Amino acid sequence: YLKIWSFLNGAKNYEDLPYLDYIDESNNSKVLKEKGSYSKHLYAVVRHLKPNITVELGVKAGITMKHILEAVKKNEKKTRVIGIDLPFDNPNVGDPYKSTLDDDFYKKNSEIWRMNTQSSITVNHFLNETNNKEIDILFIDADHSYKGAQIDYNLWSKYVRDGGFIFFDDVQQYSPRKVWKKAKGREKFLIKCNRSKDIQLLGVIIK
Repeated sequence: YLKIWSFLNGAKNYEDLPYLDYIDESNNSKVLKEKGSYSKHLYAVVRHLKPNITVELGVKAGITMKHILEAVKKNEKKTRVIGIDLPFDNPNVGDPYKSTLDDDFYKKNSEIWRMNTQSSITVNHFLNETNNKEIDILFIDADHSYKGAQIDYNLWSKYVRDGGFIFFDDVQQYSPRKVWKKAKGREKFLIKCNRSKDIQLLGVIIK
């Protein structure tokens, strides 16, 4: 069913993903417990690409960032790991540094900016902080409305380098899927992830 659905949405087969060799490494980790999660794909792509800069839009509990950071540790290469989420006065925001990211390595090798992902002010802040460097891996997991996901994509995808990866969370939902489907890329993939009793779909674009 997923192969048919992928074909109808212009996506390639799962087996063609270039980082699959690292999925088992994530599954066998004693630190990373979310075995069915989409987060293992972020771990695998970081191991594969060995990026200079990753940007995550929507951090919340920090589970995905933990996977990214574990891959960075394994790579033994300096990577700037940036997460952007709303200020603490928003009821949907948690503090990952008090829970998931309480390890010293995680704290020293990551940045969480309390800013609005949909603001050009935040984008300009990123450009100033990184000296206009390009993004290697972008993970879009903030506002899941069509308007919100589209704004995040439009604002940030232009700074992803050629050959870089863009991930969309929850494309089983209509709005994120619509943005992913319209987005342009050299290759596109649709990945099924099991999360407890739910089916979750991860959209991937190689720019």
